[in-house]
Amino acid sequence: MSTNTVLIFGICFLLLATGVCFAVILGQLRREKIQKLHKQGKLVIATVTNVQQEREERGPAAFPLINYCYYIEAEWTDPQTGITYQFESNRLASSPKEYTRGTLVHVMMDPTNPTHYVMELPEYYV
Repeated sequence: MSTNTVLIFGICFLLLATGVCFAVILGQLRREKIQKLHKQGKLVIATVTNVQQEREERGPAAFPLINYCYYIEAEWTDPQTGITYQFESNRLASSPKEYTRGTLVHVMMDPTNPTHYVMELPEYYV
């Protein structure tokens, strides 16, 4: 093997290892955020306002691979302040058929920073 080939393989391996480490760190940070919300957060029951479907196309234009992903949108109004908060689930790989407009969903939110929240959904959606 030439020196250039070894160098290219080494760089590719380093980039791949960095990407894997980055993904692991992001996953750990997300788990810690959710644990903190469960300890210090406030559980609210929000009303589903919409289920957004997005279409993703990958691959060659002649034969694209088409995937759909979904997002649950919900809102909750604080009875003490009258402020309405909007929530959106993480990306869902399958259609959340039981979550239609008007159904209820649990959201764990940080009362001091309502932009930090997690919509609590069954494991098969997450």
